Amino acid sequence: MGMAINSGGMLDLDFLVPSALVDPSLASELLRDQTLPALARIASRAGSIEAFELPPHASPTAWQAMIFGVESNVAELWAMACGLAPSADGRRFLAEPAHFKVANDHLRLDDPHDLDVTIAEARTLAAAIAPVLAEAGWRLAPIEPATLRHWMLLRDDEAPLSAAAIDRAIGDNVAAWQPRAPDAQGDPAAALSWRRCVNEIQMMWFGDPVNEARDALGKPTINTLWLSGNGAQRPAMPQYAAIDSSLTLLTALAIAPDARRSLESFDGFIAPARHEDWSGWREQLALFEGRLVEVLRLQATGSVGAVTLFLCGRDGAKILRFGRRDLGRFWRDWQRAPALAELFGEGSAA
Repeated sequence: MGMAINSGGMLDLDFLVPSALVDPSLASELLRDQTLPALARIASRAGSIEAFELPPHASPTAWQAMIFGVESNVAELWAMACGLAPSADGRRFLAEPAHFKVANDHLRLDDPHDLDVTIAEARTLAAAIAPVLAEAGWRLAPIEPATLRHWMLLRDDEAPLSAAAIDRAIGDNVAAWQPRAPDAQGDPAAALSWRRCVNEIQMMWFGDPVNEARDALGKPTINTLWLSGNGAQRPAMPQYAAIDSSLTLLTALAIAPDARRSLESFDGFIAPARHEDWSGWREQLALFEGRLVEVLRLQATGSVGAVTLFLCGRDGAKILRFGRRDLGRFWRDWQRAPALAELFGEGSAA
Protein backbone atom coordinates (compact mmCIF):
# COMPACT_ATOMS: atom_id res chain seq x y z
CA MET A 1 0.00 0.00 0.00
CA GLY A 2 1.15 3.53 -0.67
CA MET A 3 0.12 6.68 1.06
CA ALA A 4 -2.03 9.17 -0.76
CA ILE A 5 -0.80 12.73 -0.25
CA ASN A 6 -3.03 15.61 -1.24
CA SER A 7 -1.80 18.70 -2.98
CA GLY A 8 -3.01 20.98 -0.20
CA GLY A 9 -0.01 20.41 2.04
CA MET A 10 1.38 18.06 4.63
CA LEU A 11 -1.13 15.77 6.36
CA ASP A 12 -0.89 14.08 9.72
CA LEU A 13 -1.38 10.31 9.52
CA ASP A 14 -3.48 7.81 11.45
CA PHE A 15 -1.80 4.45 10.79
CA LEU A 16 -4.07 1.57 11.81
CA VAL A 17 -2.78 -2.00 12.24
CA PRO A 18 -5.55 -4.53 13.05
CA SER A 19 -4.67 -7.96 14.51
CA ALA A 20 -1.16 -6.81 15.43
CA LEU A 21 -1.57 -7.62 19.13
CA VAL A 22 -1.77 -11.24 20.24
CA ASP A 23 -1.75 -13.20 23.50
CA PRO A 24 1.44 -12.30 25.41
CA SER A 25 2.66 -15.90 25.61
CA LEU A 26 2.16 -16.28 21.86
CA ALA A 27 3.87 -12.94 21.20
CA SER A 28 6.98 -14.22 23.00
CA GLU A 29 7.19 -17.13 20.57
CA LEU A 30 6.31 -15.17 17.42
CA LEU A 31 8.77 -12.32 18.08
CA ARG A 32 11.55 -14.44 19.59
CA ASP A 33 14.05 -13.99 16.71
CA GLN A 34 12.62 -10.91 15.01
CA THR A 35 14.27 -7.52 14.54
CA LEU A 36 12.21 -4.51 13.50
CA PRO A 37 14.56 -1.49 13.61
CA ALA A 38 12.02 1.07 12.41
CA LEU A 39 9.42 0.05 14.98
CA ALA A 40 12.08 -0.11 17.70
CA ARG A 41 13.15 3.41 16.81
CA ILE A 42 9.56 4.64 17.01
CA ALA A 43 8.93 2.87 20.32
CA SER A 44 12.10 4.28 21.91
CA ARG A 45 11.56 7.89 20.88
CA ALA A 46 7.80 8.33 20.77
CA GLY A 47 7.61 8.68 24.54
CA SER A 48 5.10 6.68 26.56
CA ILE A 49 2.97 4.06 24.82
CA GLU A 50 -0.72 4.54 25.54
CA ALA A 51 -2.64 1.34 26.26
CA PHE A 52 -6.33 1.12 25.39
CA GLU A 53 -8.75 -1.59 26.47
CA LEU A 54 -12.31 -1.98 25.23
CA PRO A 55 -15.04 -2.16 27.87
CA PRO A 56 -16.47 -5.70 28.15
CA HIS A 57 -19.12 -6.40 25.50
CA ALA A 58 -18.66 -3.08 23.71
CA SER A 59 -20.16 -3.17 20.25
CA PRO A 60 -17.06 -2.41 18.08
CA THR A 61 -13.76 -4.22 17.78
CA ALA A 62 -10.63 -2.44 19.01
CA TRP A 63 -9.65 -1.13 15.56
CA GLN A 64 -13.20 0.07 14.92
CA ALA A 65 -13.20 1.87 18.26
CA MET A 66 -9.92 3.60 17.35
CA ILE A 67 -11.50 5.15 14.25
CA PHE A 68 -15.22 5.40 15.03
CA GLY A 69 -15.32 5.59 18.84
CA VAL A 70 -16.09 3.14 21.64
CA GLU A 71 -19.81 3.96 21.58
CA SER A 72 -20.21 3.40 17.84
CA ASN A 73 -22.83 0.92 16.69
CA VAL A 74 -21.28 -1.59 14.28
CA ALA A 75 -24.69 -2.08 12.66
CA GLU A 76 -24.85 1.55 11.60
CA LEU A 77 -21.27 1.36 10.35
CA TRP A 78 -22.04 -1.67 8.18
CA ALA A 79 -25.23 0.00 6.95
CA MET A 80 -23.08 2.90 5.76
CA ALA A 81 -20.72 0.44 4.04
CA CYS A 82 -23.71 -1.17 2.29
CA GLY A 83 -24.93 2.21 1.05
CA LEU A 84 -27.90 2.39 3.43
CA ALA A 85 -29.07 5.53 5.18
CA PRO A 86 -28.83 5.72 8.99
CA SER A 87 -31.87 4.25 10.72
CA ALA A 88 -34.46 6.88 11.53
CA ASP A 89 -37.56 4.95 12.67
CA GLY A 90 -35.94 2.16 14.65
CA ARG A 91 -32.82 0.93 16.41
CA ARG A 92 -30.54 -0.91 14.00
CA PHE A 93 -28.63 -4.06 14.86
CA LEU A 94 -26.54 -6.43 12.80
CA ALA A 95 -27.42 -10.11 12.43
CA GLU A 96 -24.86 -12.42 10.82
CA PRO A 97 -25.42 -16.08 9.89
CA ALA A 98 -22.85 -18.15 11.75
CA HIS A 99 -21.82 -21.63 12.86
CA PHE A 100 -21.50 -22.92 16.41
CA LYS A 101 -19.30 -25.95 16.94
CA VAL A 102 -19.39 -28.21 19.98
CA ALA A 103 -16.01 -28.04 21.76
CA ASN A 104 -15.57 -30.04 24.96
CA ASP A 105 -18.14 -28.58 27.35
CA HIS A 106 -19.13 -25.45 25.43
CA LEU A 107 -20.16 -24.04 22.07
CA ARG A 108 -17.42 -22.38 20.01
CA LEU A 109 -18.03 -19.71 17.37
CA ASP A 110 -16.36 -20.44 14.05
CA ASP A 111 -15.17 -17.77 11.63
CA PRO A 112 -18.22 -16.71 9.54
CA HIS A 113 -15.94 -15.77 6.64
CA ASP A 114 -15.48 -19.49 6.00
CA LEU A 115 -19.20 -20.22 5.48
CA ASP A 116 -19.40 -18.95 1.87
CA VAL A 117 -23.12 -18.32 2.13
CA THR A 118 -24.84 -17.78 -1.24
CA ILE A 119 -27.48 -15.13 -1.85
CA ALA A 120 -30.09 -17.86 -2.44
CA GLU A 121 -29.21 -19.55 0.87
CA ALA A 122 -29.33 -16.25 2.73
CA ARG A 123 -32.72 -15.28 1.34
CA THR A 124 -34.20 -18.71 2.03
CA LEU A 125 -32.96 -18.84 5.61
CA ALA A 126 -34.01 -15.25 6.30
CA ALA A 127 -37.52 -15.84 4.93
CA ALA A 128 -37.91 -18.89 7.18
CA ILE A 129 -37.22 -16.93 10.36
CA ALA A 130 -38.90 -13.61 9.51
CA PRO A 131 -42.13 -14.54 11.39
CA VAL A 132 -40.14 -15.55 14.48
CA LEU A 133 -38.26 -12.27 14.44
CA ALA A 134 -41.46 -10.26 13.93
CA GLU A 135 -43.13 -11.96 16.87
CA ALA A 136 -40.15 -11.01 19.04
CA GLY A 137 -40.33 -7.36 17.92
CA TRP A 138 -37.68 -7.34 15.19
CA ARG A 139 -37.91 -6.28 11.56
CA LEU A 140 -35.52 -7.91 9.09
CA ALA A 141 -34.46 -5.80 6.12
CA PRO A 142 -34.46 -7.51 2.70
CA ILE A 143 -31.35 -9.57 1.97
CA GLU A 144 -29.56 -8.04 -1.01
CA PRO A 145 -26.12 -8.82 -2.46
CA ALA A 146 -24.64 -5.90 -0.53
CA THR A 147 -26.06 -7.22 2.75
CA LEU A 148 -25.41 -10.89 2.03
CA ARG A 149 -23.48 -11.54 5.22
CA HIS A 150 -24.46 -8.48 7.26
CA TRP A 151 -28.21 -8.72 7.73
CA MET A 152 -29.91 -5.61 9.08
CA LEU A 153 -32.43 -5.79 11.93
CA LEU A 154 -34.51 -2.96 13.35
CA ARG A 155 -36.05 -3.01 16.82
CA ASP A 156 -38.81 -0.47 17.46
CA ASP A 157 -38.81 -0.47 21.25
CA GLU A 158 -36.15 1.31 23.26
CA ALA A 159 -35.20 -1.55 25.57
CA PRO A 160 -31.41 -1.26 26.09
CA LEU A 161 -29.34 -4.02 24.54
CA SER A 162 -25.62 -4.29 23.84
CA ALA A 163 -24.10 -6.98 21.61
CA ALA A 164 -20.43 -7.33 20.67
CA ALA A 165 -19.16 -7.53 17.10
CA ILE A 166 -18.72 -11.10 15.89
CA ASP A 167 -14.97 -10.60 15.35
CA ARG A 168 -14.53 -10.25 19.10
CA ALA A 169 -16.04 -13.68 19.78
CA ILE A 170 -14.57 -15.88 17.02
CA GLY A 171 -12.98 -18.97 18.51
CA ASP A 172 -14.42 -18.32 21.98
CA ASN A 173 -17.05 -19.90 24.19
CA VAL A 174 -20.22 -18.19 22.93
CA ALA A 175 -21.70 -18.08 26.44
CA ALA A 176 -19.26 -15.31 27.32
CA TRP A 177 -20.44 -13.10 24.45
CA GLN A 178 -24.23 -13.23 24.63
CA PRO A 179 -26.10 -9.91 24.22
CA ARG A 180 -26.90 -8.24 27.51
CA ALA A 181 -28.01 -5.03 29.15
CA PRO A 182 -25.43 -2.25 28.68
CA ASP A 183 -24.63 -2.20 32.40
CA ALA A 184 -25.06 -4.39 35.43
CA GLN A 185 -28.03 -2.37 36.66
CA GLY A 186 -29.84 -2.53 33.31
CA ASP A 187 -33.02 -4.44 32.57
CA PRO A 188 -32.08 -7.86 31.12
CA ALA A 189 -35.49 -8.36 29.47
CA ALA A 190 -34.35 -7.47 25.92
CA ALA A 191 -31.33 -9.78 26.15
CA LEU A 192 -33.43 -12.68 27.45
CA SER A 193 -35.98 -12.08 24.70
CA TRP A 194 -33.25 -12.26 22.05
CA ARG A 195 -31.86 -15.48 23.47
CA ARG A 196 -35.30 -17.11 23.31
CA CYS A 197 -35.68 -15.84 19.76
CA VAL A 198 -32.30 -17.16 18.59
CA ASN A 199 -32.98 -20.54 20.25
CA GLU A 200 -36.12 -20.86 18.13
CA ILE A 201 -34.17 -19.81 15.03
CA GLN A 202 -31.58 -22.51 15.71
CA MET A 203 -34.28 -25.17 15.94
CA MET A 204 -35.90 -23.99 12.69
CA TRP A 205 -32.62 -24.00 10.80
CA PHE A 206 -31.56 -27.41 12.11
CA GLY A 207 -33.69 -29.31 9.58
CA ASP A 208 -33.88 -26.63 6.89
CA PRO A 209 -33.24 -27.92 3.33
CA VAL A 210 -30.49 -25.32 2.96
CA ASN A 211 -28.53 -26.89 5.79
CA GLU A 212 -29.32 -30.44 4.67
CA ALA A 213 -27.82 -29.60 1.28
CA ARG A 214 -24.77 -27.95 2.85
CA ASP A 215 -24.22 -30.95 5.12
CA ALA A 216 -24.44 -33.34 2.15
CA LEU A 217 -21.69 -31.32 0.44
CA GLY A 218 -19.49 -31.36 3.53
CA LYS A 219 -19.97 -27.63 4.20
CA PRO A 220 -20.49 -26.25 7.71
CA THR A 221 -24.15 -25.68 8.46
CA ILE A 222 -25.57 -22.25 9.26
CA ASN A 223 -26.93 -23.02 12.70
CA THR A 224 -27.18 -19.67 14.47
CA LEU A 225 -27.62 -15.93 14.03
CA TRP A 226 -25.10 -13.62 15.69
CA LEU A 227 -26.37 -10.25 16.92
CA SER A 228 -24.11 -7.16 17.05
CA GLY A 229 -24.73 -3.53 17.89
CA ASN A 230 -26.04 -1.31 20.64
CA GLY A 231 -29.02 0.39 19.03
CA ALA A 232 -27.49 3.87 19.16
CA GLN A 233 -27.59 6.12 16.15
CA ARG A 234 -24.53 6.23 13.94
CA PRO A 235 -21.90 8.60 15.38
CA ALA A 236 -20.30 11.37 13.40
CA MET A 237 -17.92 9.96 10.82
CA PRO A 238 -14.20 10.78 11.08
CA GLN A 239 -12.83 13.27 8.58
CA TYR A 240 -9.90 12.23 6.38
CA ALA A 241 -8.46 13.90 3.30
CA ALA A 242 -7.05 10.58 2.01
CA ILE A 243 -7.67 6.92 2.86
CA ASP A 244 -5.51 3.93 1.93
CA SER A 245 -7.08 0.69 3.13
CA SER A 246 -8.70 -2.55 1.98
CA LEU A 247 -11.08 -2.64 4.97
CA THR A 248 -14.68 -2.22 3.83
CA LEU A 249 -15.71 0.08 6.67
CA LEU A 250 -12.83 2.43 5.88
CA THR A 251 -13.16 2.46 2.10
CA ALA A 252 -16.84 3.44 2.57
CA LEU A 253 -15.88 6.65 4.37
CA ALA A 254 -16.44 9.86 2.46
CA ILE A 255 -13.30 11.86 1.68
CA ALA A 256 -13.13 15.31 3.26
CA PRO A 257 -10.72 17.32 1.06
CA ASP A 258 -10.22 20.03 3.70
CA ALA A 259 -9.31 17.61 6.49
CA ARG A 260 -5.80 17.75 7.88
CA ARG A 261 -5.36 14.01 8.49
CA SER A 262 -4.99 10.96 6.29
CA LEU A 263 -5.75 7.34 7.18
CA GLU A 264 -3.83 4.22 6.26
CA SER A 265 -4.26 0.65 7.44
CA PHE A 266 -1.87 -2.28 7.28
CA ASP A 267 -4.22 -5.26 6.87
CA GLY A 268 -1.74 -8.10 6.43
CA PHE A 269 -2.09 -9.52 9.95
CA ILE A 270 -5.87 -9.97 9.77
CA ALA A 271 -6.23 -13.16 7.72
CA PRO A 272 -3.39 -15.08 9.42
CA ALA A 273 -4.70 -14.14 12.87
CA ARG A 274 -8.22 -15.25 11.95
CA HIS A 275 -7.01 -18.69 10.90
CA GLU A 276 -4.30 -18.94 13.56
CA ASP A 277 -1.74 -19.15 10.77
CA TRP A 278 1.13 -17.86 12.86
CA SER A 279 3.83 -18.58 10.30
CA GLY A 280 1.84 -16.40 7.90
CA TRP A 281 1.49 -13.76 10.61
CA ARG A 282 5.27 -13.75 11.07
CA GLU A 283 5.77 -13.32 7.32
CA GLN A 284 3.77 -10.09 7.50
CA LEU A 285 6.21 -8.57 10.00
CA ALA A 286 8.78 -7.81 7.31
CA LEU A 287 6.14 -6.11 5.15
CA PHE A 288 4.92 -4.10 8.13
CA GLU A 289 8.47 -3.02 8.96
CA GLY A 290 9.04 -2.06 5.33
CA ARG A 291 5.99 0.17 5.36
CA LEU A 292 7.12 1.81 8.60
CA VAL A 293 10.48 2.59 6.95
CA GLU A 294 8.58 4.34 4.16
CA VAL A 295 6.44 6.29 6.64
CA LEU A 296 9.57 7.48 8.46
CA ARG A 297 11.17 8.49 5.17
CA LEU A 298 8.08 10.49 4.18
CA GLN A 299 8.01 12.13 7.57
CA ALA A 300 11.72 13.02 7.36
CA THR A 301 11.19 14.72 3.99
CA GLY A 302 8.16 16.68 5.25
CA SER A 303 5.58 14.77 3.20
CA VAL A 304 3.87 13.46 6.35
CA GLY A 305 3.26 15.29 9.61
CA ALA A 306 2.63 13.75 13.01
CA VAL A 307 1.87 10.01 12.97
CA THR A 308 -0.44 8.12 15.32
CA LEU A 309 0.23 4.38 15.16
CA PHE A 310 -2.58 2.12 16.40
CA LEU A 311 -1.44 -1.45 17.07
CA CYS A 312 -4.72 -3.27 17.63
CA GLY A 313 -5.75 -6.63 19.02
CA ARG A 314 -9.20 -8.07 19.57
CA ASP A 315 -10.04 -6.19 22.76
CA GLY A 316 -7.36 -3.53 23.07
CA ALA A 317 -4.75 -1.39 21.36
CA LYS A 318 -1.41 0.30 21.91
CA ILE A 319 -1.04 3.83 20.62
CA LEU A 320 2.27 5.46 19.68
CA ARG A 321 2.38 9.09 18.57
CA PHE A 322 5.47 10.66 17.04
CA GLY A 323 6.43 13.69 15.04
CA ARG A 324 9.51 14.47 13.02
CA ARG A 325 11.26 16.08 15.98
CA ASP A 326 10.58 13.09 18.25
CA LEU A 327 12.54 10.74 16.04
CA GLY A 328 15.49 13.11 15.89
CA ARG A 329 15.99 13.47 19.65
CA PHE A 330 19.44 12.96 21.14
CA TRP A 331 20.26 9.66 22.82
CA ARG A 332 19.98 11.10 26.35
CA ASP A 333 16.25 11.69 25.83
CA TRP A 334 15.46 8.26 24.54
CA GLN A 335 12.98 6.08 26.39
CA ARG A 336 13.62 2.40 27.04
CA ALA A 337 12.23 0.62 24.01
CA PRO A 338 9.96 -2.25 25.05
CA ALA A 339 10.91 -5.69 23.80
CA LEU A 340 9.02 -6.59 20.64
CA ALA A 341 7.18 -9.40 22.41
CA GLU A 342 6.11 -6.91 25.07
CA LEU A 343 4.96 -4.42 22.44
CA PHE A 344 2.93 -6.99 20.47
CA GLY A 345 1.44 -8.70 23.54
CA GLU A 346 -2.18 -7.69 24.04
CA GLY A 347 -2.65 -6.49 27.58
CA SER A 348 1.03 -6.88 28.48
CA ALA A 349 2.83 -3.94 30.04
CA ALA A 350 4.48 -1.57 27.58
